Amino acid sequence: MADNKFSLLSFSGKMKVLHLTWMAFFITFVVWFNLAPMLQAIAQSLGLTKSEIKTLLLLNVSLAIPARIVVGMLTDVFGPCRVYSGLIFVSSIPCLMFATAGTFEQAAIARFLLDFVGAGFVIRIRMVSEWFPNNGLVPLKASMAAGVIWVRRYLSPYPPSRFSLATTTVGATP
Repeated sequence: MADNKFSLLSFSGKMKVLHLTWMAFFITFVVWFNLAPMLQAIAQSLGLTKSEIKTLLLLNVSLAIPARIVVGMLTDVFGPCRVYSGLIFVSSIPCLMFATAGTFEQAAIARFLLDFVGAGFVIRIRMVSEWFPNNGLVPLKASMAAGVIWVRRYLSPYPPSRFSLATTTVGATP
């Protein structure tokens, strides 16, 4: 594409890819971390012990590294659009399994399988880097850093120290 104009509010050309990519990433992120905000309700409804809760939390990230490697290799072979679509589609199965789990074992198997959806950011990075040259990402990085700062300042109940690393990393990468 020859369009070098950076217009964040546009939904055509490169910006369409950017917006569809962040929407897909948002879906994968919500599916991957759907346990945390509802943990107490899930633990109460399934009658989980503290050790079972810790196990579920560990299973949520246990396949993170192998999943990223597999998803990265699949992205190289089939392309980011197909792999992202497939990842979201296939991940709906363990997501529904987790939502309908009636026992700890069912929930544990579902959380273990949901690790693969956490590798969605690998595809997002690939898609954005293919569509935007390195010098075209400067405004995008600046807006991401500004968003992190805004969330930290106005929405987060946590102290600033937790966000300083993220803000520095996003804003300072070349």
